[in-house]
Amino acid sequence: MIITRIVAATMAALLASGAVVAAGAPPAGLATARADFATAVASRNTKQIVALSDFPLAVEMYGAPPTMTAKDFLAHKQMFDNLFGPPDAGIVQCIRSAAAELQSDAKSFGHGNWIVDCNGNEYFFAERRGHWLFVGYENINE
Repeated sequence: MIITRIVAATMAALLASGAVVAAGAPPAGLATARADFATAVASRNTKQIVALSDFPLAVEMYGAPPTMTAKDFLAHKQMFDNLFGPPDAGIVQCIRSAAAELQSDAKSFGHGNWIVDCNGNEYFFAERRGHWLFVGYENINE
């Protein structure tokens, strides 16, 4: 009985503090981070994209190594195109406002991160060092 009360009190405190987030509700700060990231993508501001990302990025797409460094991303225009395309307004708007869901399947790429699916281009975000950052990309169309 005492243990049950302690567990209940601990869970209540965690929920009140925001440390526990329901799988269906994106955490506070994620929407703002995505909006900032989408703005950087729309303007093709690669230095700002690097600042809003946690490199090396986890990457899963045909013909690509499993990680991408900031140096490679900045040095090769093709890296930007591989992740974002031209980019078109649809990708930018999707990154900015499409529904995000928690990747809860432990066997799937990006497990534990929040995912935004833009027609098979999946962008992963996670909180790192107190900031929401872009952490990975998967193209499920390939």
